[in-house]
Amino acid sequence: MKPLTALIAGACVLCACRVPIAHLSAIGEPSAVAVHASSERTTGYSCRWWVLGVTFGVPRIEEAVADALANSEGASALLDAELVGSHPVYGLIGRHCYEITGTPWRPLRDAGEASQ
Repeated sequence: MKPLTALIAGACVLCACRVPIAHLSAIGEPSAVAVHASSERTTGYSCRWWVLGVTFGVPRIEEAVADALANSEGASALLDAELVGSHPVYGLIGRHCYEITGTPWRPLRDAGEASQ
């Protein structure tokens, strides 16, 4: 029975999980001026390491959104966004990550042009 227990414990340690957290219709700072959504999708991440169960911080949704927006030039928000928590494990160390994927929302023009 001990080999089976060791096998199960080993499988649990080496497993990773990926959990859907939320589906958001929009997230970020959309412009009040006319905007458009592109057909592309962008992804951003916020990750923190842990070793032997000791964490080195907590991932932040704001960081993941900022990373996704930085990967898509000129975007101010994400539409139809999916937020996922992932926990890859590499033996006695691992990471806790937030991953957000959405459609970039870009202004058609800036507020100065709209007022003219």
